[in-house]
Amino acid sequence: MPRTSKHSEKNKNNKIVQENEIMPHITHRIVLHLDMDSFFASCEQRQNPALFGKPVAVCIFSGRDSDSGAISTANYAARALGIKSGMPIKMAKKIAPQATYLPANFALYTGVSDSILEIVKVHCKTTQQASIDEVYADITFEASGDYRIAKALAQTIKKEVFEQEKLTCSIGIAPNKLVAKIASDFQKPDGLTVVKPDEVPGFLSPLPVKKLLGVGPKTESELAKLGIESIADLRKREMSELVGLLGVARGKWLYESSRGTDAQPVQQREMPEQISRIATMKSDTSDWGEVAGFCSRLAQDVVQSARDEGLQYRTASVIFILANLKTHTKSRSFETANCDLTRLQSVINELSKSFFEENLTVVCRRAGVRISGLEKAEKGKGQKSLMEF
Repeated sequence: MPRTSKHSEKNKNNKIVQENEIMPHITHRIVLHLDMDSFFASCEQRQNPALFGKPVAVCIFSGRDSDSGAISTANYAARALGIKSGMPIKMAKKIAPQATYLPANFALYTGVSDSILEIVKVHCKTTQQASIDEVYADITFEASGDYRIAKALAQTIKKEVFEQEKLTCSIGIAPNKLVAKIASDFQKPDGLTVVKPDEVPGFLSPLPVKKLLGVGPKTESELAKLGIESIADLRKREMSELVGLLGVARGKWLYESSRGTDAQPVQQREMPEQISRIATMKSDTSDWGEVAGFCSRLAQDVVQSARDEGLQYRTASVIFILANLKTHTKSRSFETANCDLTRLQSVINELSKSFFEENLTVVCRRAGVRISGLEKAEKGKGQKSLMEF
């Protein structure tokens, strides 16, 4: 089927007209930042409910010995014991030997991340995935410039994330990316903080300077020597002083960010790492053919999205989210990259059949398709229409 119809084109045109009618009356942007709460650890707790309420740390093991490596994420119970991200595993185990230490399962986290991004995309036209557990969205149009509507939209997204993934997230809403990100961290976990344009100075002033992006321990120490501990302290200093201390780029950035100024747009990366589509099936099923057919339909949109961006893929994955919310992923990589729909659908069939033969009692609730190992397509190649198959 073609990607669009006359009816959808008409709706698209009407949407553009409506947007043009509304946007001239909006004098400020509204940016939403969604940040998952202790994401890796929360995914592990969801997979193993026996871990709920207990301190859990997800680790990146180096392999040199059984305890070499660093903490990637700690849940809030583990943080209360003093475990922090980046801490050596050996040190963490000395501080909190009673905590559970798990190896990172990136296949699980990526599948859940894809699902969350899809939820945000349903409600927000302009999105930017900042990391595996963070998403920005410019919701100026969706909220018609009204922060009350923006808050209601955020509440809807939070509700859907919890209902579909059984995970909590924290959301910040503000006039730009900088303040929205700080706001999303303000009431964690499961928080929602709205900062209107006239509230930005009062919101930022009492916060420590380390809350600003780019202020690490070294910069924090340098600023402390000048008597700068809060963002209010920083805002009192001249740009020339900050530039002299920290250099042009960092000095200018801190001067502007202390005032809540950030003109960075919300935009997709020029070269995405992957493209995926995940959706809930009409009913839970143990029929691999039904799941494969469902994913084959999702594959059409995935392939078209890749072609729209002039991309080809080397790796294809099928994501299975079971009735108990456990996530499984099966993948296959190819020697050559292309954007062939038939190849993708064939792989979907094979991987789905293999998964259900290996797991005879599973019941699938949601499923999805992901392509990765993306490359720019050569001119004239990989740009066929779906109608050509």
